[in-house]
Amino acid sequence: MKYFLILTASFTSFICLAACNNNKNNAADTIPKNVNNKSSATNLSTIAAIAPPNNFNVEPQGGNSFGAWLQLQTLKADKTVYLHNGTIKPYQGGSYAVVNISVPKQDVQQCADALMRMRAEYFYSQKAYDKITFKSVDGPYMAFSDYIKGKRWRDVRDKLTSYNVAPISTTNNNDELRKGFDNYLFLVFSFCNTYSLNLQASNNIATENIQVGDFFIRGGFPGHAVLCVSTAVNQQGERVAMFAQSYMPAQSIHIVLNPKNSSPWFALNKNEGISYTEYTFKSNEAKTW
Repeated sequence: MKYFLILTASFTSFICLAACNNNKNNAADTIPKNVNNKSSATNLSTIAAIAPPNNFNVEPQGGNSFGAWLQLQTLKADKTVYLHNGTIKPYQGGSYAVVNISVPKQDVQQCADALMRMRAEYFYSQKAYDKITFKSVDGPYMAFSDYIKGKRWRDVRDKLTSYNVAPISTTNNNDELRKGFDNYLFLVFSFCNTYSLNLQASNNIATENIQVGDFFIRGGFPGHAVLCVSTAVNQQGERVAMFAQSYMPAQSIHIVLNPKNSSPWFALNKNEGISYTEYTFKSNEAKTW
């Protein structure tokens, strides 16, 4: 169980995910022999700006959806992945681009945490505070709406225990609310992980049906998770997808590089998962919220 000393901690905005294993070749890893690599990580502005393989078109995301929000997230000009303590991650070969989102100095924003942060940030941007809730390893849900009302959680003899403090205003002080949101996320990262998120996300989906915002996850101690941040399709109906991850130790959220085609795109083939240098997911590990 990933319990950390709960300190008064605050951090600013934002996103992504990963894990470990080896599998057979992924069929769409053979699709992008003709990948369009005109767009490099140094001249991109957002996730949506990453070009799909030749003869593929990025699938549009509707209005204010989670998928549309994800594709609008900005990328850093530098694709270097940094660890939470500011040092450079020893292995740099797995990143295509780095998402422009902060990494707390504590080792907390790891695999599933990146997914939960992005999901929470999306609902926070929509002011849909009642939809921000995550299942803890112990079982109880940790809802931001309860946090606003003054509910807090702590570890007492290896058991998640709640207590109450003064509520937070949602109208008078946006800085206070944002600070509260950041501290809430720190608690979530401390008491939730791939194990609990896998239990919360009970809806399995077929690999070929993955949409932006869905994810691969293996619950465990440790486990791993990656988030789908873009999809594309060709005239034959073949689909490819792009995934983002953080890892252990906590690090920059980054777009995963597919080593089999030197692009960020992975084929979405029936009865197959995805495989890359740092991890392999099976087809039955695809889930939606």
